[in-house]
Amino acid sequence: MQLTETGANFAEIAREIGLGDHLLLITGRIQSIVGQRTLATALEAVFGAIYLDSGKNPDVVSKSCAMIGLNFVV
Repeated sequence: MQLTETGANFAEIAREIGLGDHLLLITGRIQSIVGQRTLATALEAVFGAIYLDSGKNPDVVSKSCAMIGLNFVV
């Protein structure tokens, strides 16, 4: 299974859905200046958590991805 997005696209999508506003960074940086790599990693972690919480059901991940406009390939 694989997401057909790159890290840069993940960062852009994370920014569009406001994920950075919900991150608490240990470094104390303001959320508005969260870096691309951090946003991409956070979005990937969200989908990883969805996958694990769903009992490793790729269909749940696929539906979650589709809700924000991502393509998910099993």
